[in-house]
Amino acid sequence: MLVEFRIKNFRSLRDEQVLSLVASTDKSLLDTHALDTGMKAAPHLLKSAVVYGANASGKSNLIKALQYMRGVVLESAALQPGHTFDRLQPFKLDTTSGSLPTEFEVTFILNGVRYQYGFAMNAQRIVSEQLLVYKAFKPQRWFERHFDAQSGKDVYEFGPGMKGAKHLWEGATRSNALFLSVAVQLNSEALRPVFDWFANRLVIINEQSPLSAEFSLQMLK
Repeated sequence: MLVEFRIKNFRSLRDEQVLSLVASTDKSLLDTHALDTGMKAAPHLLKSAVVYGANASGKSNLIKALQYMRGVVLESAALQPGHTFDRLQPFKLDTTSGSLPTEFEVTFILNGVRYQYGFAMNAQRIVSEQLLVYKAFKPQRWFERHFDAQSGKDVYEFGPGMKGAKHLWEGATRSNALFLSVAVQLNSEALRPVFDWFANRLVIINEQSPLSAEFSLQMLK
């Protein structure tokens, strides 16, 4: 279940924007319009949400940002060294945003566990990346990565919840790849659920990824 999506400095979205599916404390229509999570921090999530606004106000870009994040998760491990993210488009209508990274973060619940995963990137590299896992109310920081400009290297910190050959995965992660994606490619069972959520449970339908006509025909049959 998607809990929240945060995006900053993507296309027309300069400042941080948040799409939250956490239900309010209003209990009317709770049985029909919300899902019970069993968690104190967010006991109910909305089954649906509507984004509305004027033309060219950024509604489509919010969805495209989530779609772009999904693409980086699924594809970055296979990128060649030196590959740049040419399709990444930071906000360009001021003098500073173009040189700042684009930031993505998603929170979701899977099999009773809440995951909070995000990264920041520019056209050349991944600038930072982290994963928080809530198996209880208090989060566990499984890993955190940031680029140190002075040394020109990525610096990693791992928490006790991060199991497996983490230093092997760290060494195999290029500057333009996500640690999450590389670790799963190299058989990380701990991170597999996070990757699979993006691959199999996050479904986006728009002009860039239209609904298959075959699927519609099968449903009609």
